[in-house]
Amino acid sequence: MAGERRAVESKPLALRHALVCHAGEAVTKAELLEAVWPGVMVVEGSLTTAVSKLRAALGEQGRTIVEAVHGIGYRLGVPCNVRITSDRERFATSLNAGDAVPNRPQWVLERQIGGASASDVWIAPHEKTREQRVFKVADTSSRLLALRRETDFARVLGERPDGSARARRWRPV
Repeated sequence: MAGERRAVESKPLALRHALVCHAGEAVTKAELLEAVWPGVMVVEGSLTTAVSKLRAALGEQGRTIVEAVHGIGYRLGVPCNVRITSDRERFATSLNAGDAVPNRPQWVLERQIGGASASDVWIAPHEKTREQRVFKVADTSSRLLALRRETDFARVLGERPDGSARARRWRPV
C-alpha cells in the first residue's frame, strides 16, 4: 500500500540508494555490487536477492520501480527527484527508549549508556530472545565514517570492542 512503512534490510536499502544516485540511467551489476558490498567479493546471486527484497518491500509495483536491463543491470523505472540535504537534515534522528534500532526492527532500544563523539550508544534486547547487544548509532556523515573506521579496525583485530571474538557480527547499522 502506498505510503506504508516497511522494514527493509540494509543491503536492499543500499541498492535503492545506488539506483537513486543514478536515477534515469542503467547501473551495471558490477557497479551495484561495488556500491552495496564495497571491497567485498560476493556472488551475483547476492545482488539478485537484494533486488528481490527491495522489490518485495516496494509492493505490487516493485518490478516496475526496479527494472532489469537485459545484459547490463538495473535501473529505476519511475521518475525520481534527488535533493541534496545537509548532514543534520539527512541523518536527523531522535532515538528514544522503546524505539526499534534503525534498520534492525527486532531489536528495541532499552537505555542509552553513553554518547561519544562518534555515536550514541544504546543497550537493546532482541524482542523475542531477550539477548542484549550494544548498538552505536551515528547521526552525521562524519560520525558514520568514524564508526565505520572503528568497525574496520575491530575486524582487522579479530575482536569486538568488548573483547569477544565475534567480529563478523559487529557492524554499523
